[in-house]
Amino acid sequence: MVPWVVLALAPVLLIGCASAPEVPQAPPEPIPSRLAAFAAAHARRDAEAIKSYFAAGGRAASPSMPKAASPDAYVKNYLADPFRLQIGQTEVLYSNEAGAKTRSRAHLSAPARFSLDEPLEVLWRFEGGQWKIVELEYPSWSAITGTWRKSGGRGEPSMELRVLPGGTYAVYAGADRSLARFRGRYTIESGTLTLVDSSAAEASDLDPSEGRYAVIVTRTNAEFRKISDENSWRSQRFEGIWTSSR
Repeated sequence: MVPWVVLALAPVLLIGCASAPEVPQAPPEPIPSRLAAFAAAHARRDAEAIKSYFAAGGRAASPSMPKAASPDAYVKNYLADPFRLQIGQTEVLYSNEAGAKTRSRAHLSAPARFSLDEPLEVLWRFEGGQWKIVELEYPSWSAITGTWRKSGGRGEPSMELRVLPGGTYAVYAGADRSLARFRGRYTIESGTLTLVDSSAAEASDLDPSEGRYAVIVTRTNAEFRKISDENSWRSQRFEGIWTSSR
């Protein structure tokens, strides 16, 4: 080929390379849509899909695990104790390069167990081309909400107290944690926890007498100080330090 022909074609080749079209990246899914899809993954009981919505180091709370924990712990707990989750009325409180925060209304339900309408707050981080959950929490749940453990009486097994959202609790005593020894309802006001048993594994053990305790809650412990309690079983065992299960 004649040298000047090669030189003449060179600019054309260079221009052609420079103008090659770039492959566009898909825009990130809007946060309200991300929340709706996150809820839908619960309906399908899709463990991997649920975990995919979390950022590295993300944490979330649920009705049977009110203290936020890792995605793996959240999913394990959810599969063992499933519930329906619906999320709506999402408001973006802020969004910037550091992340975002949203506030929504959530409806959580499980037949014959609970039906809760709660405010939901979520912290987000932009990661891997999408908004991912850093922290998912229900701010109206009190500090006492969660699972607490305490040693039993002399010669007795340890106890577990599960204080659930919506004003219910369950007490487990013994190695078998599948059957609650007592269930009941509670209220908490100005640091005073009031407990009333409503059912018992053994009907003869049921005592619906009211118990009132002053509670001091930290991140790892809850101290129960008895004010009054006419339920003899509870009165002999509840006062003292309970340790968070987290």
